Amino acid sequence: MTIVPDPDLLRDLGIMVVAATAFALLARPFRAPGMVAFLAVGVILGPAAGLLEVTEATEGLAEVGIIFLLFLLGLELSVHQIKAVGKTAFVVGGAQMALSAGLAFGISVLFGLPTTHALFMGLALMYSSTVVVVKLLEKKGDVGARYGEISVGILLVQDLAVVVVLALVTALGAHGGGGTGQEMAEAGGENGLPPLAEAALAVGGLLLLAGATAAAARYLLPRLFHWVSHYPEALFIWSLGWCFLFVAAAELLDLAPEVGAFLAGIGLAQLPYHEHLYRRVHPLMNFFLALFFVYLGLQIEPVAALQEWPLLVALILSVMVGKPIIFLFLLPRMGHGDRTTFLSSLTLSQSSEFSLILGALALGLGLIDETVFSVLGIIALMTMALSAYLIQYNRPIAARWGHVSRWFGARPEDDQDETSPAETGPRETTDEGTGREARDGEQRSGHIIIVGMNALAELLAERLKERGESLVIVEQRLEKVEALPYETVLGDADYEPVLEAARIREARLLISTIEDEELNSLLVYRCHQHGVPCSMHGYDRTIVKELRIEGADHLIESTEAEREAVLQALGREGVMRS
Repeated sequence: MTIVPDPDLLRDLGIMVVAATAFALLARPFRAPGMVAFLAVGVILGPAAGLLEVTEATEGLAEVGIIFLLFLLGLELSVHQIKAVGKTAFVVGGAQMALSAGLAFGISVLFGLPTTHALFMGLALMYSSTVVVVKLLEKKGDVGARYGEISVGILLVQDLAVVVVLALVTALGAHGGGGTGQEMAEAGGENGLPPLAEAALAVGGLLLLAGATAAAARYLLPRLFHWVSHYPEALFIWSLGWCFLFVAAAELLDLAPEVGAFLAGIGLAQLPYHEHLYRRVHPLMNFFLALFFVYLGLQIEPVAALQEWPLLVALILSVMVGKPIIFLFLLPRMGHGDRTTFLSSLTLSQSSEFSLILGALALGLGLIDETVFSVLGIIALMTMALSAYLIQYNRPIAARWGHVSRWFGARPEDDQDETSPAETGPRETTDEGTGREARDGEQRSGHIIIVGMNALAELLAERLKERGESLVIVEQRLEKVEALPYETVLGDADYEPVLEAARIREARLLISTIEDEELNSLLVYRCHQHGVPCSMHGYDRTIVKELRIEGADHLIESTEAEREAVLQALGREGVMRS
């Protein structure tokens, strides 16, 4: 059988990838979020230049992008993280979403939108952007600051709300869109049921799928993935298979496929391998997500949106002014001080990628028209771009205007109150790169990374711990590290995000005890990249010379080497303190 590629698809895909890459590079000096650049690519290549248009093929690629985004977000929502967000996130997040939705709904009705369109506008604009906020907080090193923890907690609550809204929007789509509330109430859906019954079926299907997720996470997935974890490539494939199994199940239950992807991610997030899976899926998701935002940009009609400029301006103000005012009012009621309240409010003052995901879903279901979707797209472009600068310069802004939060009842607080003692580790983003990079001149944390856990590694780790050293163990098999009293990173050391998760830029030394010539050579190269001394296991004398030529700072030349001899040799060669 001969496979003949679609030349139009290949042409469109090539244009999208090249243009998205170019615009992302151009946006970097301006510190603009990647998704803003990708949306701009779609607008320019589509409505402006006419080089691309929406086709079934591009729509299919975009659908995969949405599925991966929701799957990745689900992978971050372990039960521990959900419990850790605290009362503030649930109370403030829930109240803010209700008030923001009501504000956007009221504005939309005031400017003459049909009830269904206005309702959808409220649902779409009540979220803030997880992608933009988390990425910028990581770059600033503020994920562990109190305002950063509050912001991320509220975003997690919003992520949980998204899956419910997706299910309800899909049920509402069975009745068509654009009508008044009375017309919608009188209409029958695809199942011949009224809207409330359709909504009840959607919620029932959601609860059924969520129950299946919980049962699988407890009884099936731990044993299944423990066996598969011995084969890293299979682990990645099986995780994608699990994702698309739930996508298919969601479609059988008449739910949006994104709901299935999100719940599949939550199920895998309860496993000890979820961070490794996150790092594996992340690059693939980046590719499809870029295509998704370009696809959304193709559907934005700037001229149509600008013709509704009074509505557009009012809704932008509701997001960038109304939403922060809501937070300024709510956070002091939970006992937070003026700086924390102001910085949190400023951080969450944008529209979300979910407004575009919901917009694309509603447009496909006929719930909204192209003009409403275009208004949503312009709001996303404007608010994400502007809020990115507000977040980057939030401290100077807070120093000048932070007292405003006292008008809403916030108590004064010192700068020291703003930082939480519980720092969080680096989180990977959905745009570019991984967590916070070490800045020029930043002092290393001084920990030691040990790659591979075997008899030699156990001896070295035990002795290093006796000396008071801070250790991070990198190992791909859970059973080798689950009982160890050290910080561990599950994954393959040849995969750079795994070393990023081990904070290689901040390490004082990397020790590899594995018997893998190619991987040891790669680790020497990675260590030189980041200026980190390395000690490699020269398990075979034939490769010792080669590793020295490649630049290994020290070689452990015998598996029988006494631990004290190895440690003394490392000290003599200046690799670590004696």
